[in-house]
Amino acid sequence: MATTTISSFQELTGLGRSVVIYLFQRLFQGIDNPDFYLAIRNAFSDKIIAEKNAQISALIHLTGINRKRAEEVLNGSATSSPYDLNDRIIFLETYGEISAETAVTARMRVLTGLPHGRAHSFFLQTDPKGSLEPAILRARDQQAISPHVALLALFKLLTGFNHIKATRVLGQHDDLEQAITQSKDYFRDDGEYSVARLRVRFGLTDENARNYITRPDIYYDFAKAYREVSIDRVMDKAIVDREDACKYLDQHNGNVEQAIQTAQDHHLLQPTWCGINADTRNPPDVHPNTHIIGVLGLCDLGHQRRASPQRDGWMVSDFYLWINVLDGMGKTQKWFTCEDPHTLLAKYGSESKIPDYTTDEGTFEHPQPEGYLQGDPFEERTLVLSKKNIDSMAGKITQSNHGTNLRDALLHQIEKTCKIAEAADEPVLLMAFSHGDISDTDFGGLCIGTNPSSQNETELLTMKLLGKSLEKTPRVRVSMYTTPCYTDNWVFTPELKLVKPTFISTTTTPTQPQPHDEESLYAYEALAPTSMRHADSVYTTAFLDELQKEQEHIGLPDDAEEDEKREYDAACQTIIKQGNRLWTPADGGSTPIFSPEGGHDKY
Repeated sequence: MATTTISSFQELTGLGRSVVIYLFQRLFQGIDNPDFYLAIRNAFSDKIIAEKNAQISALIHLTGINRKRAEEVLNGSATSSPYDLNDRIIFLETYGEISAETAVTARMRVLTGLPHGRAHSFFLQTDPKGSLEPAILRARDQQAISPHVALLALFKLLTGFNHIKATRVLGQHDDLEQAITQSKDYFRDDGEYSVARLRVRFGLTDENARNYITRPDIYYDFAKAYREVSIDRVMDKAIVDREDACKYLDQHNGNVEQAIQTAQDHHLLQPTWCGINADTRNPPDVHPNTHIIGVLGLCDLGHQRRASPQRDGWMVSDFYLWINVLDGMGKTQKWFTCEDPHTLLAKYGSESKIPDYTTDEGTFEHPQPEGYLQGDPFEERTLVLSKKNIDSMAGKITQSNHGTNLRDALLHQIEKTCKIAEAADEPVLLMAFSHGDISDTDFGGLCIGTNPSSQNETELLTMKLLGKSLEKTPRVRVSMYTTPCYTDNWVFTPELKLVKPTFISTTTTPTQPQPHDEESLYAYEALAPTSMRHADSVYTTAFLDELQKEQEHIGLPDDAEEDEKREYDAACQTIIKQGNRLWTPADGGSTPIFSPEGGHDKY
């Protein structure tokens, strides 16, 4: 065993060298990297280390905080066991003292006893903002922990019992729900007991379970809470209204799974209203009670310089323009981006160009501004992001990491806002400044935090993902503005609603969705305008090819008048140019909508 390892453990715990050597030889014979947390737990069980010291040492090792802070965090803790640190770790994460990654890994180690490497691997397979139950079950299924250890970990997680109490109460139970149901007398009060029962029955997070049980119309009545969760679950999974959800639950004596099955069978192919898309140049309709959520999907990683005003920087311009325009409007506003405005301004602020202008007196140069411009280059333009307003703009945005982090943060906010809006019967406006990736041909997808070159659907904001977020609040009114890159307009969807679809493909024969086909159940009206977005289907391509052939090789009869030939050629060229504008430029850029640098002539 390395001398430095022994010294490090001594420094952490205050144990003598001979004691540490004895402990390590017994636990880690032939192992180069001993698990300090496992050693602390064993030293505690063998009464080699005092209770409080064991708990402090374990918290320092698991989270990386210093000793003074560990003592402060543990001051007044109900237990001094190194097995009972779950709530303290959550406390540190809540106040931003440790990362989600550190917190989830540490909690997995406390609940299951797994070494750091294995616990961290299950973090990588789990949503760090979600529940630990899936990670514990995955560890059990992969035989990283025994079924009994998994059961005890879940029991502690759901009940909040300390290690000794949970071990005693669980006893020989092998059914988690039954164990919790029969443990009523061990809970602090009926509310905690009801929260645990809701969590184990429906897989709710602690926060969601408490939100149900504390509602004024429920007020700790478990039967009422159980009924409300059941109704919401049927509404969410089967996409039915409350009246139908109640009807199907009553039909099956409250059995949620059977109610969902029957509701899906009856409602799968029934037509419903869907969002109708339209191209528009008008601004969105914002009322005093509107909740606004905007996202700049642009990602400037790598060497492609996508945020440059010479490439896709017009998205940056439009994003900050609307933050300015909508300032003070609506009820709430949230603006998301993965790009730091200070970095963008420092990197590209000098690249915005105002063309020279010519008068009878000659050609003159415009003074070149520092920042992002918005507007037609041949008209008066607005400086929407500059040194003058950079701090104000930075204070209005929520910055996330690149990649799927931005998309997931956006979806989380959509769910949160829609829940609030639905309760108050208020509208929600979504605004997306991004590319739509045409490689995702099923339902359309937006590049949120990723580049258009991404061919991986899992990185996109797809209709399926958006639909799953919106289906949780089916009664909320959601409209959406998006930026189609090859038109002069916005795409406006006045109200997004679920489609119970019959799919017709441009490349295959018409098909009906199979019952309970997940792709069918969550298919929202694609974010495509009726005229231009995703327009390069096989029909469009074939049409343009044939039109060019006809003009070049067939043409008009030889005796046609010259005026007729010119009119015919002009008509063909107009259609061809309009079609070509829909195609992605070879250099990967895009035609700006509101901030064109060089106009649309080349398309």
